[in-house]
Amino acid sequence: MSVVLRSVLGVVGGLAATGAMDAVAARAERAGLVQPPRRLGAESLPGASDATREVVDGAVHYGYGAVAGLAYAVLVPKPLKGVLGGAAFGIAVWRLGYADWLPRLELATPSEPRGRVASIVTGAQHAVYGAVLGIVVGRWR
Repeated sequence: MSVVLRSVLGVVGGLAATGAMDAVAARAERAGLVQPPRRLGAESLPGASDATREVVDGAVHYGYGAVAGLAYAVLVPKPLKGVLGGAAFGIAVWRLGYADWLPRLELATPSEPRGRVASIVTGAQHAVYGAVLGIVVGRWR
């Protein structure tokens, strides 16, 4: 499969996986298990309306998911693709991205969920992201 086709597949998989993760996150927020995350785009528009911030936040969130999906499809070796490899990738995206490189670049504050339940739920949300990504990329490979 060409790099271009894998890239497109990764972006599509990343968008689908972000949607699945958001569905899990919404249920966890309604159940009071986690607080809604601070999105990367909201802080860059201090004078913007709430509606504008929501649009920017969604675009940044789905864009991040698409780029991570592209990286997974192109860079991760074949044996690590699939549901389990994807879930591990999703957790790595959370741990490395939101706890390490995004704060270092001052694009976000470190995202550490408060409490054991919140950590487990946040990890599970990202595992869902990765598992769906692994399914999409693995199915079309």
